[in-house]
Amino acid sequence: MLLLKLTLVPFFLLVVSMAAVRWGPGVAGWLAGLPIVAGPILYLLVLEHGPVFGAGAAAAALSAIFASEAFNLAYAWTCRRFHYAVAAVMGLAAWFIAAFTLTSLPGSPSIALGVALLGVVSAQTFLPRTQAAAKVISITRTDLVMRMISGAVLTLAVTMLSVSLGAQWSGVLSVFPLLGLILSVSSQRAYGPDFVVRLLRGMVLGRFSFAAFCLCLIWTLPGQNAEIAFLISSLASVTVQWASRQIAAALRRAAA
Repeated sequence: MLLLKLTLVPFFLLVVSMAAVRWGPGVAGWLAGLPIVAGPILYLLVLEHGPVFGAGAAAAALSAIFASEAFNLAYAWTCRRFHYAVAAVMGLAAWFIAAFTLTSLPGSPSIALGVALLGVVSAQTFLPRTQAAAKVISITRTDLVMRMISGAVLTLAVTMLSVSLGAQWSGVLSVFPLLGLILSVSSQRAYGPDFVVRLLRGMVLGRFSFAAFCLCLIWTLPGQNAEIAFLISSLASVTVQWASRQIAAALRRAAA
C-alpha cells in the first residue's frame, strides 16, 4: 500500500509533464483534466475504507471541480499583472474559500454535479482569452523531481488523514490543484501569463472527463469490486476526454 501511495500519482505527474514538454501547455492542460491525481487517491481511499466511503469521497471530488475552477480563475486574472508567487497565493486562497463552502453542502451526487457544472460554465465564461500560439516548453530534471515528490506528499497526506477528515474533505482534498499550481507557475516563469491562460483554458475542457469518472464511481462502487469500478470509470473518463477533444477541434474548424 505504501508503495502505491509513493508511486501512482508521481507516475501520472511524470506523464503529463512530458506531454507538456512534447506538445505544449494547451495539451498538458487538457490531459490534466484526467483523474491522474484524484483517481489514484480515491482508489487508495476505497482500499483502506471501503466502497461507501469511496463513493462519498467521489461525490465530494466531483463538486470540487468548482474549487479547482475558482483557483484557475483567480490565478489567471492575477498572473496578468503580478508575479507568479502572488498569483499562486490568490489562486490557493480562492480554492480554500470554495472548498470550505463545498464541505458545508449536502453530499448528494445531484448537488455535486450541479456545482461542478457551475464551475465549468463560470470558467469557460470568465477566464481571460488569449491568442498566444502553442509552444513547446522545457522542464529541468529538478522541477520534474519536485513535481513527483509533491504528488507523493499530497497522496500520503490525504490518505493518512482520511479517517479524521471524513469522506467529504478527503474527496475535496483529492482534487487539490497540485498539478494546476505546478504547471501554472512553471509556465508563467518560463513563458508569461498568456501561456498560463492557454493552459488553464485547456483544463476546462478536461473537466468533463473527470466528472464522468466521478459519476461512474458513485454508481458502480456500491455494486462492484474496486478494480472493476475504477476500470469502468477510467474507460468512461478516457472516452469523454477523447470526445471532448474531437468536438473542440470540430468547433475550431467550423469557426475558421
